[in-house]
Amino acid sequence: YVFSAGKGTYDARFTLMFQEEIVLSTQDVNLDAITLYPNPTKGIVNINSPNTNIISVEIYDITGRKIKEVSFNNNTYQIDINPLQSSQYFVNIKTENGSVTKRIIKK
Repeated sequence: YVFSAGKGTYDARFTLMFQEEIVLSTQDVNLDAITLYPNPTKGIVNINSPNTNIISVEIYDITGRKIKEVSFNNNTYQIDINPLQSSQYFVNIKTENGSVTKRIIKK
């Protein structure tokens, strides 16, 4: 930033404003701790969220089409994907602290 000014006192020229920024956050850490196993899987997928309760799980295929949706309120869940074809799927996990999407491969 460059500017030119003549000699003198300018009391009302600048205003400094500070905004509080959230530097440290535990939400991302909580969502990163969510695990899906086994991956790849042949049928049953275990979902574990040690730090927050899971509200719902949605499974999407690679074209973005919603295949399955399950609502519950717990920190562990097993979902059966035996009827699904062998492919890659995306599991959107909604929790009390936000949502995260993880990839799973069905053999």
